[in-house]
Amino acid sequence: MRTRLHYRAVLRAGDDPKEILRRALNVNSHNHELALAYTYVERDEQRTLDKAGAVAQRKSTTWDVIPLRRNRTIGA
Repeated sequence: MRTRLHYRAVLRAGDDPKEILRRALNVNSHNHELALAYTYVERDEQRTLDKAGAVAQRKSTTWDVIPLRRNRTIGA
């Protein structure tokens, strides 16, 4: 699943600073929701070399990474 983060124009001439902040927080909140839906695969590989420097043993581990939902609060 492909998602895109949204970057909307937050600044407009003559806007009230509170309105600018409100729009910025809405866009940030939307981007956070999209990021929570994002998953990826992470892989770790360890190689053991022999005395000649050739790979003698290879071990790999793979994880499916799924972000957990976190409460986001903004301090007053």
